[in-house]
Amino acid sequence: MAYHSRTLAYARKAYVGFQRNVALDRLYARGDEGVYPLPPGLAWIVNDTAPGAGAGLLPVSSTPRWVRQLKYVDPYARVPAALSSAMSRGLGTEPCAEGGRNLGFISNGAVLSLAGVDFGATPATSITFRAATPLGGGAVTVFVDGAPAGAACAVPNTGDWQVFGNVTCPLFEGVAVGVAANLSFAFSGLATGGLFNVLYWAFQGGVAGGAFPPPAAASVALRSAATGLFACAAADAGAVVTPSGVAPCRWILRDLEDGTWALSTAAGGSGGGGERFACIRGAAGPLAATAEVAGDACTRFWLYGTPVGSYALLSAGAGSFLAASAEPAAPIAAGATDPRLTAADGARFFIEEL
Repeated sequence: MAYHSRTLAYARKAYVGFQRNVALDRLYARGDEGVYPLPPGLAWIVNDTAPGAGAGLLPVSSTPRWVRQLKYVDPYARVPAALSSAMSRGLGTEPCAEGGRNLGFISNGAVLSLAGVDFGATPATSITFRAATPLGGGAVTVFVDGAPAGAACAVPNTGDWQVFGNVTCPLFEGVAVGVAANLSFAFSGLATGGLFNVLYWAFQGGVAGGAFPPPAAASVALRSAATGLFACAAADAGAVVTPSGVAPCRWILRDLEDGTWALSTAAGGSGGGGERFACIRGAAGPLAATAEVAGDACTRFWLYGTPVGSYALLSAGAGSFLAASAEPAAPIAAGATDPRLTAADGARFFIEEL
């Protein structure tokens, strides 16, 4: 689900009356058979007033940077120039005479980037831009994972902003190959008020490898919305997770691809080994950092979006929500009331990327 939020404006402490950013949520639909069933007796996000009454939706993790890229970009197809994962100032879009929308209002120094591009095993040899401009002197430089993929590609005068032609430029040998984490286009020129328009681009010389992105993982801290304390795990396997007010404790939030997430910490310790997974073994038991494997029943959690950008963690194995005590030495335990339906602040956590 794609929508607008004002997360970035709030983070910058900027005026939020109109500044919006795009956000993505990942939703899991429940079919008649309950593909991803919740524990018995717990309501669905949809049909909360009538648990079990037909299909519904699983909890949402409203965290754009954690949403898994479901497919890499195929650079050998005609990719709309307006497609991006990041866009600097000095870029915009407008209706195109050839259909759709073209990238326009391109200023000197503007940059557009895409994440996850699959060049395949054979390096790309050239790139074609479908561009238009009544001016001259504009150029675009291609970067693959931060390195120039070729010399600046000059865009000639086509006679009008909506008269498009193809511009093909060679690439450096062996640069655009495999899966690139980042593909960027840097625009340059002397004109003011717009250099040229681009409708689409396409690389030549290779074939996309057909790879799929790995599950998402993010380095995060868990902070109690009620107390401001961080969830911290001791080094030894089986150690109870307790709050700490000293500094953020690092966890890895990992997408398990079935609607659930795992939390792990590379604590090590006197017991040997490294990664420890957050685990709830009983309906009212404490949260422990164990040597279990990610995906075991006790290590799987659903994330519920709650007010003011916080989250509730529901154990997929125990069927109860985590709750943090106000006492720094008290264990973080399961068994809290559903925080969507009550003001159970102890069950709400801020998940903060580190």
